[in-house]
Amino acid sequence: MVIGTYLAVVGSAIVAVGYLFDSCSPDPALERRELMYIKILGPGCKNCDKLERATREALSHLMLDATVEKVTDPRTIAGYGVMRTPGLVVDEKVVVSGRVPTVAELQGLLARMPAA
Repeated sequence: MVIGTYLAVVGSAIVAVGYLFDSCSPDPALERRELMYIKILGPGCKNCDKLERATREALSHLMLDATVEKVTDPRTIAGYGVMRTPGLVVDEKVVVSGRVPTVAELQGLLARMPAA
């Protein structure tokens, strides 16, 4: 009888811990299977630097991994159709151009991006 009680208590504890871990897991919408690839488009101005800092901060808040690259070549920038810098490209899709969004805006944009 003691062994039966022990097994019941241990089994219940294991199930409870499983539910606890499941409830603490990150939002599946934020989980990505592939590394996000981000490009900051611009000539290297202050706003370009601000956009890079804000993007890195948003990624950190969301706990997302990404490769962040600065693109300064005017022909490459124009190839994305960006006429006003800075620009933000996520997985080869232009998501922002001509302004520096807030960290909160960037978090919303990055969280909604589909996995590559």
